[in-house]
Amino acid sequence: MTGKVYSTIRGFACERLFNIDFWIARRYLAATLVFFVLVLGRFHGLSIGEWDKVLIEKTDSYEQVNIIGKPRAIRSDEYFLATPWYLAQSMSGDYYPLINRNIRSDGQNMMVVSYAPVFDISLIGKPANWGFFLLGKEYGFSWWWFSRLFFLLLSSFELAMILSCGNRAFSGICALWLAFSPAVQWWFSSIIIDLLYYAQFMIVAAHGYITAPVKRTRAYLSVALVLCSVGFILSSYPRYQVPMAYLVALFIACFLYVNKTRLQFGKTEVLQAVFGALFVVGVVGSVYIRSSDAISLLSSTIYPGKQFFTGGGGNFFNSFWYLSNMLLPYKNINLPNNCLASTFFNFMPAVFPVIVMIVCGRYKVGDSRKTLLLALFSYFLFQVSWELVSYPAWFAKYSLFSYIKTKPPARLFSLSTNLIGVYISIVVFSLISEKPPMAKRGALAISLLVSALYYAAIQNTWMKQYLKGVPILVVLSFFLVLNFFYLGGVKKYFYSLLTLLIVISGLTVNPLARGLSPIYDKAVSREILNIRDKYPDAKWGFVGGMFRANLFPALGVKSFNGYHLYPDMKMWNLLDPKGLYSDKYNRFYDAILQFTEQKTYFTIPPDTVDVLNIFLSWSDLDKTGIKFLLSREPLVNSGYLKELRFFEKDDMHLYEVIARSGVPLRR
Repeated sequence: MTGKVYSTIRGFACERLFNIDFWIARRYLAATLVFFVLVLGRFHGLSIGEWDKVLIEKTDSYEQVNIIGKPRAIRSDEYFLATPWYLAQSMSGDYYPLINRNIRSDGQNMMVVSYAPVFDISLIGKPANWGFFLLGKEYGFSWWWFSRLFFLLLSSFELAMILSCGNRAFSGICALWLAFSPAVQWWFSSIIIDLLYYAQFMIVAAHGYITAPVKRTRAYLSVALVLCSVGFILSSYPRYQVPMAYLVALFIACFLYVNKTRLQFGKTEVLQAVFGALFVVGVVGSVYIRSSDAISLLSSTIYPGKQFFTGGGGNFFNSFWYLSNMLLPYKNINLPNNCLASTFFNFMPAVFPVIVMIVCGRYKVGDSRKTLLLALFSYFLFQVSWELVSYPAWFAKYSLFSYIKTKPPARLFSLSTNLIGVYISIVVFSLISEKPPMAKRGALAISLLVSALYYAAIQNTWMKQYLKGVPILVVLSFFLVLNFFYLGGVKKYFYSLLTLLIVISGLTVNPLARGLSPIYDKAVSREILNIRDKYPDAKWGFVGGMFRANLFPALGVKSFNGYHLYPDMKMWNLLDPKGLYSDKYNRFYDAILQFTEQKTYFTIPPDTVDVLNIFLSWSDLDKTGIKFLLSREPLVNSGYLKELRFFEKDDMHLYEVIARSGVPLRR
């Protein structure tokens, strides 16, 4: 009897639990189960452990945050900017407000931040933020992190199924290829990731709607398309949003053209389209109306609002930055940071001869895949041309490509252009794996030519220094073999090498971490929270050091300086009534506070666009309304300050601001 039970269990495990087709068929159930396990464990991939280098003295309740891997210091936009803004919403006295009064003198509009959780009708299109409202900030962070990862995996799989004509095994690899690409993992906390999975779900939903014969299915897909449209539009980041919007439109146009003889649009479909459009316009319009002042301020800034690009000035060889990405998790680059070099791996140099064969009729493929392939390739060539050629200003303006920077640190090559390259590579390999267009000898010859192109790219970019010596041999050899397997349609070995590349370059980028102890379970944080209980409306300032003032809104207290998405004109008009320094502070910035015996003035450090130095005159301190100061250095002006505590391990001083007479200044 025991043997029979064992045999039954073993048979079930072999047939079901270790059967990839079993889990692919139940992918949404599997993803949901794993997702909730991770959320209940409060896991995430934030580099929040870097706060341990800023706030050193821990409380007894501190929990070790890093489980696997290490935090990335270069992800400062994540742990010093995005994370505090999320926490600012959770710690606000209001319930996830549209205007967070703890940031800037008159509050910051958090809807314009795009990714911050706001309790608003727009939340219906932002499911990654639902965890904050349902479970609070710690579980909410886990929800936010892993929901986005699973959205990427699922949307990538569904899109790959369309591109590969239903190849399940390859689509599973493609899901990993996209979700764990360096471009995604190095920028995982940015709004770019949300735009990617929204766009992919929109493409998948549109394809299903156009091809599905069942009206009920089409109704569900129309709802999905509408909700993803809301999320996509409100994920405001034009540099990536514009090229992705064109890409979505291109896919839909191809689907409509290919299926023009089987389209079924009646009264029901017209009503769905009208009501869907009205819903999107209503939600987005309500956000715009309530945020119009903030949007106006942001659009009128010197940086990023008034930037205007017409293309050109790029380097063709920048499209091959992915050659360096195998080493990025293990070796810092000789650019400003590793994030800028991260991109999507693709096989466009190897694909080009195949596309030429298709166009010339030497390689016969189905009309539907040929249409999509040529449309994507045309858009790919346009984006390459935008990097290399300057277009007329009118074209840049009306196409909205004026938002897209081409000179370093450019993002089009490394994100949008190479992403299209991935989609094209998927379509072409699905064709090659069915019917190779050339013999193995031809595949080897093209792979060698591609390797020569790779070598030229390395020698003509910053990669020459980064990959010199043994690394260049390893990289060129690896990609030579990978391209050969790709062009030869050798599925088993191609899948294995591509999976290895994904693991090496993407899976190791972010740590597996747990909780928010590096921010909340620290002596400095605990003291600030204690003072907040006594003075809930007090304003705080941080003297010296980038990013650190962002601790204040994360703890639910008012902050004088720190990151401001748009200029705090109410405060700067008080400190600079003649507007002498408006060209300095009329931008997105991290405001760093310092004191001076001179008149108040502002500067921007060399080679930066988003850092603002405020040299505040002691005589203007009363105008700021600051009640408490934290400083990494002693402030010797006893007429204005009273030292409350010195945190020895953190080398940080806590001051209360008083008047010369000893009477507290107004708050």
